[in-house]
Amino acid sequence: MNRALQCHGAVSRCRARQLRDLPLLVLAKSIIVAAGLWFAVSAAATVVTVWNQAALTEVTPVSKLGPPAIARALAIAHTCMYDAWSVYDVSAAATLGDTPRRPASERTDANKAKAISYAAYNCQLNLFPGGASRLAAVMTGLGYDPNDKSTDLTTPQGIGNVAAARVIHFRRDDGSNQYGNLSASGVPYSDYTGYAPRNPPLPFCAPQTVGSCPPNIADPLHWQPLISNTGVTQVFIAPHWERVTPFALTAATEYDNQPGIIPPPDIQVPGHYLANVLQVAQYSYALGDPLNLPENLRRKLVVEYWADGPNSVLPPGHWGVFAQFVSARDQHSIDDDVKLFFAMHNASFDASIVCWHIKRFYDGVRPITAARYLAQTGQVPTVTAWGGPGQPTDLTYPTEKWIPYNPGSNLTPSFPGYFSGHSVFSRSSATVLQLFTGSDTFGYSTVLSGTVLSPFGRVEPLIPPAPPTTFTYPTFSSAAAEAGLSRLYGGIHFSDDNDTGQRVGALVGQQAWVQSKLYFGGLIATDNTSNATSTNATTLSWPHTVGTANNRLLLVGISCRDGSSLLGVTYGGQPLKRRQAQNGPGNQDRIELWYLLAPPSGTANVVATLTNASHVVGGAVSFTAVNQSQPFGESASASGQTTTASVNVSDTSSDQVVFSMIAASEGANPVIVTGGQTAAWSNGSGTTSTDILGAAATAPGTESGLLASYALATSQPWALGAVALKPALIRMGQHH
Repeated sequence: MNRALQCHGAVSRCRARQLRDLPLLVLAKSIIVAAGLWFAVSAAATVVTVWNQAALTEVTPVSKLGPPAIARALAIAHTCMYDAWSVYDVSAAATLGDTPRRPASERTDANKAKAISYAAYNCQLNLFPGGASRLAAVMTGLGYDPNDKSTDLTTPQGIGNVAAARVIHFRRDDGSNQYGNLSASGVPYSDYTGYAPRNPPLPFCAPQTVGSCPPNIADPLHWQPLISNTGVTQVFIAPHWERVTPFALTAATEYDNQPGIIPPPDIQVPGHYLANVLQVAQYSYALGDPLNLPENLRRKLVVEYWADGPNSVLPPGHWGVFAQFVSARDQHSIDDDVKLFFAMHNASFDASIVCWHIKRFYDGVRPITAARYLAQTGQVPTVTAWGGPGQPTDLTYPTEKWIPYNPGSNLTPSFPGYFSGHSVFSRSSATVLQLFTGSDTFGYSTVLSGTVLSPFGRVEPLIPPAPPTTFTYPTFSSAAAEAGLSRLYGGIHFSDDNDTGQRVGALVGQQAWVQSKLYFGGLIATDNTSNATSTNATTLSWPHTVGTANNRLLLVGISCRDGSSLLGVTYGGQPLKRRQAQNGPGNQDRIELWYLLAPPSGTANVVATLTNASHVVGGAVSFTAVNQSQPFGESASASGQTTTASVNVSDTSSDQVVFSMIAASEGANPVIVTGGQTAAWSNGSGTTSTDILGAAATAPGTESGLLASYALATSQPWALGAVALKPALIRMGQHH
């Protein structure tokens, strides 16, 4: 394969054209031992795209592991990078751990690049141990010492090393069997669930095979392993993959019971078998239909270009190359690329989990088995279709010898058909690229050409003939659509394999993007606080400002006395809901907590209306990154007459925030916030013994719970309440 490279103008445009024009198999080997060459010719590359390319280089030698393992590897690599980078961001939350955020003065590209590189290096070394020397060359090419094992969390290398260690540890027991410890064979990524095919292996046979090829299909609705032309029998790659811990999905089965998303394979519908096979034969015939030769000859190129089989970067890696192009096209910063590759590759990872769950569940038949079953039963004894390498596409021959147009020694991939991995990987990745860039515009093109010394075609060398053929993808959608169609053109999938894969891919991509944005937004944070007091009032009003960040929650706390309670609370005219109320001894003091989900941003008045005139203290706190469907965890309240007021919220987590508030008689002044809490407000309504003191505070939750406590100057009646706030983001390993 030979594609000329011509770079003119800005460095970023040069890099974009290199990424666009390099063939995938060459691109996957761009970072060779002379790592500095890559950096020299790609001066505009961010450190993220450098490490993405390093990962793609390592994917090719181990591509036999199959698309699921490669999707996981790329997701892990970019999760390590993201976690290291998050420490230098203003708000982003790491997927694992609680490394303290670095101060603003340290949030430089140099520190980010160094932390990212140590994280990427360690993660990729774990994932691709055979690439140790190449990965070390990338580190030294970037100017870093690959032997620096520091865990000092005040340094970039320490942050990167620790981030990688956390992700590696979390993923060790994620169900993938990366280390082979779950299976008797000890082979990494091997099955440990006892899958066995329903059909015996299908012997290799092609249109040019001499003699007959009697089919041996026992169950025509299910997958059949093939025997290659070299005598190797297929084994289902990763039938256990539904057990792998996903990124944004709740489980591999998430879409199972949602009507219309994943229907049963159409070929399993009674009466549809023959129609599906005939459609596949028509696609095969159309590869060289003389009535539409230029377009149908192009279909062979489409199959070749998107094949992404063994000895390639596979479909997840293909879209990594596309993301590199987008990075160059849009002149991304390090921050941009960390987020893009993190979201896209984790979408692809989740796509592998739901796809392989369905492949295992339905164990769907491939076209080659279905066609030969129709020959075996005498329903379709002959077929007019592509007749093998160098043969016409209108050749009529026994159906028992029909083969797909597919590069490589295996005529179809080593796993069941329904639904298409190409389709779900491509559509999930395309969806994230659309959502990240805010547009479907792609603008990617590549030229496929071949010579006698460097032929393009792997099925049929010298396809295409001169002149070279340009592939252009104006949109991400068009690229994803053609990736799916390529598998129909080649006879590798049925139409509904593609349809379902595209549908599920869009959902997976959207879900991964939503989860990624929650990570970018970070954990619960205090947006703003305000408070006010009044004596002998039936209404308390004060202004409060709510910011523009996502997943907002407004809490309003009222401390009152004299048997008073609240009739209602509004913010900018919108009514709040009561969450908690607690009376003190003898009903002298009372606290009430009210809330509003998604309060409008801007400044408006909080208005609290009481049942009767009372001394009153009010306060408001607005939070960001709070779960909008289930904002609250455990609540607790108490009352007493002591010098220490406390209440225990026993069921919390480190990602939750506990809000507490107190009402106490004036003689308790001052009321001091204790127990590691941060004061939100502390105020009094006056100076007489009939006045009320009110205070509120926040504190991060802990796995062992939180004791919200206040110190009172003297023993006085008090009422205290506390509630845990649940984050919008559920991080890996967290359960709320």
